[in-house]
Amino acid sequence: MSERGLEQNTENREALMTGQGGIPSIFQSGRHRQHSLIFSERLLRSMAREKIPLLIFFESHVRLVYSSMVLEADRESHSLLIDRLSPEEGNAHLVPGHSLLLYGKSSGVETGFRARICGLEKIPSGEALLLEFPHETYHCQRREALRVSLPSDFPPVRISTRSGHQELAHLADLGAMGMRLLVAARDERGGHQQAFREDQIVLLPRIDFGTLVLPAMTARIIHLEPAGFDAGLPILSLGLQFLDLPEEISEPLATYIMKRDFDRLLSARDEHLA
Repeated sequence: MSERGLEQNTENREALMTGQGGIPSIFQSGRHRQHSLIFSERLLRSMAREKIPLLIFFESHVRLVYSSMVLEADRESHSLLIDRLSPEEGNAHLVPGHSLLLYGKSSGVETGFRARICGLEKIPSGEALLLEFPHETYHCQRREALRVSLPSDFPPVRISTRSGHQELAHLADLGAMGMRLLVAARDERGGHQQAFREDQIVLLPRIDFGTLVLPAMTARIIHLEPAGFDAGLPILSLGLQFLDLPEEISEPLATYIMKRDFDRLLSARDEHLA
């Protein structure tokens, strides 16, 4: 591990420890849980490229904290390879089938993984620790997940509140964990829009993106703010967090988002070269 990595790991360790072997709070709440394997793989590969130091916690009786780094991550083969634990005695506690907690910072954002131990494995440079691909991923800032803008001519959708109010909304952008909608800032009588508020639950209809269909689901308004004007009329931006996105939709959604972003980058490149 590099000198910089050791220094950063020491800082992480000191910041986290409230007692020997204290588990970081990111693992103690489902609020930061991510559900996309594609997103998990992207995080892990980024941490491998940048040689981000990890703190390793055992979920068993072992109360000490160890260090490591990500070497390789492959969701297709359901595997994660990390350095042997440091200090060395940590490797004596490895029990296949038991879980480890991996904690580090991706782009400065707290990130954690829970993965089961397979065992030590020979690699060209010596030996490494083989884990199953993480079955849980935590990332503190959900908006770090890639978000893409949607075309302005995309058909509007009708969202509903629990009180029965319905409102026509235009789709602004889409992410793995939520979306942003634009609605009129004034009601039919010209007064300020009172139908929506932060932390409110709304019902989203089925939305067909062509290569992806999102089923009807509920979402929470996590932020609400003025978003300028459309055709001279004020509009509001509703930032929504999906509450019951089906697990089988998570990966197709992440794939759709990444493809749209890739297409955007290609378009921007072609415009630059034209």
